[in-house]
Amino acid sequence: MSPVKLIAVLLIIGGALGLAYGGFSYTKNTHEVKVGPVDLALQEKKTIDVPVWAGIAAIVLLLLYEHRLVHADDLSRVDAAFFTVNGYVSVLFFLFWAADIWFFGVRA
Repeated sequence: MSPVKLIAVLLIIGGALGLAYGGFSYTKNTHEVKVGPVDLALQEKKTIDVPVWAGIAAIVLLLLYEHRLVHADDLSRVDAAFFTVNGYVSVLFFLFWAADIWFFGVRA
């Protein structure tokens, strides 16, 4: 299997796991107070959404690819860079955010 196909398969599996799992949470200690024998701690629960960050990563990679297509001395691929890649970026932006809202709902 070629490296490109292997990367594609790994990305597909990672995307499916990201949609199935959804995200992960962690707890962050924000404030601690110690008054005599009494200890008070405030913990804040944070959630990281996998589909949103996977979409952002994919869009960043596409934009980096777009900037590599065109050089100052070679403008022959401006159409591919501007129209095609920006079309992919807009579709991916919509799909990843729609998947996040569809699977996990609107959060405040």
